[in-house]
Amino acid sequence: MNEQKLLTVFLVLLLGVQFSFAQQKTVQGTVVTADDGLPLPGASVVVAGTSRGTQTDFDGKFSISVSSDETLTVSYVGFKTISRVIGDASQITFSLEADSESLDEVIVTAYGTSTKEAFTGS
Repeated sequence: MNEQKLLTVFLVLLLGVQFSFAQQKTVQGTVVTADDGLPLPGASVVVAGTSRGTQTDFDGKFSISVSSDETLTVSYVGFKTISRVIGDASQITFSLEADSESLDEVIVTAYGTSTKEAFTGS
């Protein structure tokens, strides 16, 4: 009888460990522009606080393995970075807004670069 109790306790502990590791799930999503909903290929999708991440494909789609309490951070050059906790979602769409403050106009000349303000006329 004592062996049955010991076996039962062992199985319960084993199942508890299994459930703690089984929280990882695959989240699929899309990264689009907020203005017109066009996909953003090559956007970085990273699990916050880790080095795990991926990039979006040509259609702005991605797939990554995360747990429900982790946060995904999406960034793209010229757009504001956005973060979101996954929770129970298995499909997620990120709409990135343009960040015109981070970009500057540059004119390329024959032997260097210059800003638009340095030139007058057309």
